[in-house]
Amino acid sequence: MRRSSSWSLELTPPKTLGPHAYHQGQVFSPERMLYDKAQVLQLRAVAMAKVFTGRVVLPGDRINEYFEALQQAEAARAPFRETLEHLNQGFAAFLATKYVPKTVRKHTGIVDLFIDFICNYTDVEQIEDITRGMVNSHFRSWYKRKIIDSATESDLRVALRKFFQFLATEEGITNQKVLDALK
Repeated sequence: MRRSSSWSLELTPPKTLGPHAYHQGQVFSPERMLYDKAQVLQLRAVAMAKVFTGRVVLPGDRINEYFEALQQAEAARAPFRETLEHLNQGFAAFLATKYVPKTVRKHTGIVDLFIDFICNYTDVEQIEDITRGMVNSHFRSWYKRKIIDSATESDLRVALRKFFQFLATEEGITNQKVLDALK
């Protein structure tokens, strides 16, 4: 932290704040000056993508507005979804050279469901914005709640690891955080 000539406080990049800097909704700077957590989060340059959870309660007379907003959101996300689906088709072709069709269907089916999860339940707009929590705990818990299947957690992890490795090696799209989390 440093002081400017006008005595307003400025924060250095977030990496100077260690993991123990949070206490009861407050953040302590290296010089032990107290900041509101919301102020610090506003100062961070990079906003993390979020997973949407919970329920939506709407008045009955506004349901049509909700459906219109939902259609607009789907239309806005359509290019990202199409890109992911195209990458999954390339992934299927890549796997077909190494594995039997049953394994290819299994892995690409899991990736299809991951695409649905990313597009419908998160605000991710680029593959690089996908976090390790999304591919691990959030997707796994969503999968258990929504899909009746015999796939294990290990199957989910392996399919996603192979997909992100395919993206890194064949397509040149690397998300190192996700790759490290899926090892």
